Amino acid sequence: MLLSSLAKSRKDRWIETMNKLDFKHPSREAWNLLHRLDPNPTRTKTAPKIKPDEFANRIVEMTRATIDKETARKVTMNLKTKKREAMDKSKWAENFNSEEVQIALKSVKCGKAAGLDDIHQEFLKNCDPNTRKWLADFFSDILCSGQLPKLFKTTKVLAALKPEKPNDDIKCYRPISLLSASYKLLERLIYNRISKTIDEVLPQEEAGFRPQRNCCDQVIALTTHVGNGYDKKLKIIVAFVDLFSSYDTVWRKGLLSKFLDVIPCKTLLTLLNNMLSNRQLTVYIGEEKSKTRVLNKGLPQGSVLAPLLFNLYTKDLLQHLPKSSSMRMISPWLLPVLSNIAPPKLRKEHALLQEWKKYANNPFLPIHTDLTASENVPRLKSRQPLWKTARDLTKDNFNISSKWENDGTIENPDNRNLVINPTNKQPGFDLERNTWVILNRIRTGHGRSGHMMYKWKLRDNGTCDCGYESQTINHITTECPIRAFKSTIEDISLRKKKQWNG
Repeated sequence: MLLSSLAKSRKDRWIETMNKLDFKHPSREAWNLLHRLDPNPTRTKTAPKIKPDEFANRIVEMTRATIDKETARKVTMNLKTKKREAMDKSKWAENFNSEEVQIALKSVKCGKAAGLDDIHQEFLKNCDPNTRKWLADFFSDILCSGQLPKLFKTTKVLAALKPEKPNDDIKCYRPISLLSASYKLLERLIYNRISKTIDEVLPQEEAGFRPQRNCCDQVIALTTHVGNGYDKKLKIIVAFVDLFSSYDTVWRKGLLSKFLDVIPCKTLLTLLNNMLSNRQLTVYIGEEKSKTRVLNKGLPQGSVLAPLLFNLYTKDLLQHLPKSSSMRMISPWLLPVLSNIAPPKLRKEHALLQEWKKYANNPFLPIHTDLTASENVPRLKSRQPLWKTARDLTKDNFNISSKWENDGTIENPDNRNLVINPTNKQPGFDLERNTWVILNRIRTGHGRSGHMMYKWKLRDNGTCDCGYESQTINHITTECPIRAFKSTIEDISLRKKKQWNG
C-alpha cells in the first residue's frame, strides 16, 4: 500500500512537471530538465584527473608575459608624472548615494553562484532603502580610503572541463572565477561613472562590450568591405587574431597610465591600483583546493570593469593598422504563427534594419567609406549587399508586423481560414502545454494518427478503427463515427481556454 502510494505521488508530480514545461516563453527550466534526463552516457560528467595546485600554477604562469625593459621604464616614468598632475578630488570620486546603488542593482543578474563570502546577488537586489543607504556609505569609505576588504580581493576559481575534451589534460580546463557579489556591485558603481567618458575615446571600429554595439557590426562591416573590393576587382586580405589569455596578460602599470590619460583622478587611480594588485585566488576541484596564489598582473575574470578596462588598454592598437582597416579583434508558414514569432526572413530583415539605423546615426564609422565608394559601381543583378537591402527596406518603410500580416494574406496556405491575422496570438495560446500541443496538431493536420504512424513506418497500415482506409487528423476530428467532434475544425480552433478546461 505504501509503495503504491509513493508511486502514485511520483507520477502525479511528474505529470504536474510536464504540464508546467513551457517552450513558448523563456524555456531555460524546460531545457535544463531535458538535459538532466538525457541518457547519453557520453555526456555524463567525469571526475577531473588534475590537481588544484597544478591548475593554479597554470593560471599564474599565463600572467607572466614579458615586457620590453625600455618600454617599461618609460611608461613607469610617465605614470609618476601623470600621478603628480592628477586631481585629488573630481566628479568621478564623489561619495556614492542611494540612488546610484539602486540603479546599479537593476543591472545585477540573479541566479549566479556566490563568492567566498557566500553572499548571493539576490540578497543585494532585494535589499531595503536602509540597506542601500548603508551600502552607499560603505562603498564611499572604500573609494575615499582606496582600501578594499580582504574578501573583495579573494577569488574562488572552479576548473571546468571544455566539451568533448580529455579530462587529464590541464589545457582542456577553463577557469570559472566567482567574485564577491558586494565587490561586483562596487565595480558596477564605478563603471556607471566612468564608462561614458572612456567610451568617448575608444575607436569607432571597436564593437566589443560597448552599448548598442555587437558582433553583427563587425560582420556587416567586413562583408561590405569585401563586397566593395569584389566590385573593384581588388583582392581582400583578412587576418583574424586570437589573443591568448588576453585578460591575464594585461600589464597593470600600462593600463593605469592609459587610465590617467582619460580619467585624471588620483583617488580613483589609487582604488583601481588596489583592485588589480595582490589579488588572491584559490582553485577548487571537488573537495580539494589549492594553496592561495597571488596575482599582480591581468584583469580578474568575471569582473564588471574588466571588459571596459581591456578596451581602454587596447584602444591604440588601430594606430598600427592601415587606415583602410575596418576590423578588429510542419508548414513553415504555420509554425511562426502558432508560436507567435515572426518568420525567420522577416526577423532577419528587422534585425538588419535596426543595425543599419545605428550606422546611419553614426557617420564616423569606417563602413561609410566603403558605402561611399560603392555608390555608382556596376554590379551583377544577383548581388544584393546588406547595405542595399537595408536602404530598400528604409525606403519602403518596412514594419515587421505589417509585412507579416500582408505576407500572410498573400501566401496563406491555410485553406480552412483558421488564421485571420498571423501577428495576433492564436486562440488557446495561454492553454497548458499538453492541451496547446493537441490543438495545434489538429490545426496543422500532423500528429500521431494512423496515417502518419504508417508513413513513419511505426505501423503496418494506416487504417482507422472504424474501418476507413486512411486515419488522418481531419478524419479523426470530423468524419470518424467513433471519435469525431460534434463541432467543426473552425469551432475547435476558436474555443476559449475556459471551454477547453471544462
